[in-house]
Amino acid sequence: MNLTFLNGVFLAGLVAAAIPVIIHLLQRRRLQRLDFSDLRFLAPLNQQRMRSLNLRRLFLLVLRILIVALTAVAMARPSVRGKLTRLVPAQAHTSVLLLLDTSFSMRSEGAEGTAFDAARVAAGGILAQMQPGDEVSLMTFDDAPHRWFQTPVRDLDAVRERLAQLEPSHRRTRWQRALEEALTDLGDAMNPNRELYILSDFMGTPQESLRTDLRAMQGDVQVTLVPVRVESFVNVSLDKVEIPPGAVLRDDPVQVAVTARNHAADVPADCVLRVDLDGEAKGEASLRLGRGAVQTHDFNLVATKAAELAGSVSKQADRLPADDVRHFVLPVLAQLHVLLVTGAERGGGAFFLARALEPTRQGRSPIALTEVQVQRLTSQDLDGVQVVVLSSDAMLTPGQTQVLVTFVAEGGGLCVLSGQRDAADAANGLLERLGAARVRGVVTRSEGFQNLVDLRATGILAGFADEALRALESVRFTRYAELVPGPDVRTVLRFAGGEAAVIEAVHGAGKYTVYAFDAGTDGSELALSPMFLPLLHRTVVYLAGETGRQQLDYEVGERIELFVPIAEGERRVDMGSEERLAQAGASDGGVRAPEAAAPDARSFTVVTPSGERELVAARFVGKMALVAFENTNEPGHYVFQGEGGTFVRAVNVAPEESDQHAIDPQEFVAQTGIEASLMRDPDQLARHIREARHGKEVYKLIAALVFALLVLELFLSRVGAPAGSESS
Repeated sequence: MNLTFLNGVFLAGLVAAAIPVIIHLLQRRRLQRLDFSDLRFLAPLNQQRMRSLNLRRLFLLVLRILIVALTAVAMARPSVRGKLTRLVPAQAHTSVLLLLDTSFSMRSEGAEGTAFDAARVAAGGILAQMQPGDEVSLMTFDDAPHRWFQTPVRDLDAVRERLAQLEPSHRRTRWQRALEEALTDLGDAMNPNRELYILSDFMGTPQESLRTDLRAMQGDVQVTLVPVRVESFVNVSLDKVEIPPGAVLRDDPVQVAVTARNHAADVPADCVLRVDLDGEAKGEASLRLGRGAVQTHDFNLVATKAAELAGSVSKQADRLPADDVRHFVLPVLAQLHVLLVTGAERGGGAFFLARALEPTRQGRSPIALTEVQVQRLTSQDLDGVQVVVLSSDAMLTPGQTQVLVTFVAEGGGLCVLSGQRDAADAANGLLERLGAARVRGVVTRSEGFQNLVDLRATGILAGFADEALRALESVRFTRYAELVPGPDVRTVLRFAGGEAAVIEAVHGAGKYTVYAFDAGTDGSELALSPMFLPLLHRTVVYLAGETGRQQLDYEVGERIELFVPIAEGERRVDMGSEERLAQAGASDGGVRAPEAAAPDARSFTVVTPSGERELVAARFVGKMALVAFENTNEPGHYVFQGEGGTFVRAVNVAPEESDQHAIDPQEFVAQTGIEASLMRDPDQLARHIREARHGKEVYKLIAALVFALLVLELFLSRVGAPAGSESS
């Protein structure tokens, strides 16, 4: 049995127990012994009576010591814990913290409601077991903990009212911070009993959020795990929608890959997928998913409008509806504006580059090509251009190098071809400013050749069939540059000898690629290959697209950051400030300007999936404006409307939350280091709490004992005293 004191300072009163002893010692008198007459025959009788009197006095001394000591102990409010508490009628007050999981998986539906409804019922049962004087705190958590009362409350009706208003979110589960804050709050509680009830389905739990040691923080807090679940069901989720990297051209087909997952390990599942783009149905497909299977299906879409189009893939709803829809954004361009920069002599295959980039002069071409010789290149040539292709014989001046570096940093795309020995130094000047790589030299083979190997349909080769990749591997190269990639560079293609053939990297808001070869027929067969035109087109489309430079898909709760090009002459603000972007929303559904917006800021309207409109302030740097939005609390499409146009971003739920496999309680305890009991049967909630609750105050019992001892002391000191004064 454990014993603690709520007001331990009063234990200092135990020192006062020495006062009766001191008084007793001071009242003792040593008498002179005189033997006279025949009274000496009465000595044996007197000694017997004195022994009885001394025994009574000793008993009174003990009573008085106990009265003083027990009074000090009672004022210290002792609390006993353990099995013997059943013998003590007094109940200590309890501090209870209800920690409710409100993550996305708690939306699972059953016959009697959602998993969160079951958690709400269990929380109400815990509140019903609380006694007068107990206090309760309410905390929910998903990817972060949320306190619903500033301090613990004793008004249980207020807690029940708040519980009735709560709903699960669409966010993922993060355990560590929630457990730490819950244990910290209970550690500060004044009541001897401290109880933490964790109500969760324990699903969608990432292991990294449990790897922590909370033993020191737990102290004497009693933790109870309360699993709440609905009936098991077959859950099929849509985990991912992939679009090819780069831009998508209007009226050109694009392949969209949709990944579906069957979370049931013992039952196969059928589902019908439907894809919509810009509010129009674009296709359907039926899938047969095996036990625990993951399957990807490709949809071929054609966009007839040039814009950032909102798309979604859906299936028939199951008991977890939020993961039955996956949203995406398809950035569609009407035409690519490409600038080809050639050398003075138009060497390095410049002729083949021009013909490949603009193969026909009749009808509508997906690429609007402008050609300029390097000696005439100025910053004005880049107005309205999305991608610059730099021929291998173009030798830039330092000023022109800075113009192209700034162009990429502000969101442009750049394709650099190399392989000309005379232009190697000029190419290195550009590559060093971009921080990508350098040309160590140019290799020319008089015998033999190099070829590309291990080509896969990713990156700039996304969408290419296997036959096309094999045709590209058969191209022979007899002259190429030796590229030395930097640390932040990704090698896209390699030669058979392992040397880098194509590299890519990001600089600022833009992206660039460097080819170790050019289009000249004196260095390779590339210009004569049927893969030359598709490869070059795919490169400029890849560099021109928003994908790879700006994020289009976010998770619920993530902050959306949007870079918007602005017109020349707009006012700009330094981005070094850490001031948070102002946000405001109109209560009447309209839009009102934020009161604290800076005078140099321009507002953008954000339309949320539920139709609410909020105003955010943009901050400007160079030719770009940054628009940030944090209230991504629901999945769907968020539409940004402002001076730079209309932009769309997709927000989806975390696919991990769709996993219906709950973490084992023993594993939960082992990962967190806490000691916890498990409430397996919610119907036995009241019994579990009665058996698990510990800590009973006994100060009332001690006070009653002190009163009884006082009565006994009074009785013995008066009734049992001889006639006359006791001291005589």
